[in-house]
Amino acid sequence: MALKALPPREYILEALDYDPLTGLFTWRERPPHHFASEQYQKRFNKKYAGKHAGNISSRKYLRVRLQEIEYNLHRLAWIIVHGEPLPPEIDHRDRDRLNNKIANLRAATRDQNRVNVGPLKNNVLGVKGVVFRRGKFKARIMINGLRYDLGQFDTLEMAGKAYQDAAIALHGEFARW
Repeated sequence: MALKALPPREYILEALDYDPLTGLFTWRERPPHHFASEQYQKRFNKKYAGKHAGNISSRKYLRVRLQEIEYNLHRLAWIIVHGEPLPPEIDHRDRDRLNNKIANLRAATRDQNRVNVGPLKNNVLGVKGVVFRRGKFKARIMINGLRYDLGQFDTLEMAGKAYQDAAIALHGEFARW
């Protein structure tokens, strides 16, 4: 999916305040050149200026509307702090899409971002990378879209440890289990 271009950093800073320690955005009072009429400007400032910005999207990201286009707030935080260009993706270290503290955001590739997920909802064992087949626990890991078997084990714990060790070795700081 192609990402939409972000507004210029200067425009973002005119519209929003960002606290990198809390990850919260607040609306700034808008100058007249943002609006067609002074009356609309006054209404906007009275209703929004100084209040928290952002609504939760259907994909569970905080988003805000600027110039009639919605943007994910973690992308705006990155632009405010680091400037352009944006990395291919921005990963939330703690996997909480609502936590936009700058310390929680890191540059990532698509594959790195995909690695930073826990067990899928349909995982009945509750351990990432482990399945139960023919009386054994099989550990396996995905690398660049290819699945690699890590072995068969007698216990869930042994298979989980094999996955964990492989994830750390292959994915480093992005590893999740």
